[in-house]
Amino acid sequence: MLSDYKMLQRTAYDYLKGEILSGRMSEDTIYSETRIAQSLSISRTPVRDALVRLSDEKYIDIFPSRGFILHKPTEKDLRVAYQTREAVETYCALCLARHANEPDGRQRIRELEGFLRIQKETAELACFREMDVAFHTGIVRYLENDTFNVLVDQYMHFFIAMRVDLFQSSHRRLTATEEHEAILYALKQGDPDLVLKSVKLHIDRSLEMVQTEKLQQAESV
Repeated sequence: MLSDYKMLQRTAYDYLKGEILSGRMSEDTIYSETRIAQSLSISRTPVRDALVRLSDEKYIDIFPSRGFILHKPTEKDLRVAYQTREAVETYCALCLARHANEPDGRQRIRELEGFLRIQKETAELACFREMDVAFHTGIVRYLENDTFNVLVDQYMHFFIAMRVDLFQSSHRRLTATEEHEAILYALKQGDPDLVLKSVKLHIDRSLEMVQTEKLQQAESV
């Protein structure tokens, strides 16, 4: 039945996407479609369709008759990711700010405050990074817009795939939490101008640091 096939395709897609976003898949490794199907105990066809979708979303690159490899973001990918991030996160933050004094808005802001509190208290880099992602996806997922959710997963993946870790620097961890505080303040005030300013500043600084880091990596090769 079609519904059963769609379920298998979704299972394969969710599994592969989860493996990619978790960092459990390695770059420069060619993965086998057949082995993925065997590990999931399903046929190759729904796996192949899931791979096509992941390729369209730029999570992977497919090599016909060989398998697939993780997609390596280009400079254009980086630029598009940040443009998308700024558009989506700013819009969602503005919507959240408009409802900051309503029950669902207050609840989401409390969740964001919790993520920020953990960021401030943790000494573990992995935990800090996880809370950073949770903070930003929390803003976007407030609207429960499936298209926006797919987009935020995709551009967050680009930053993981680029292997650029901005938070190795304790200075960047400090400034990131300060920028998150500014965003939260703007959200609670319900001030659209402050929201625009604080979100743009945070994203622009992140982009500048990623570009600097990538340039340094290229010069060291």
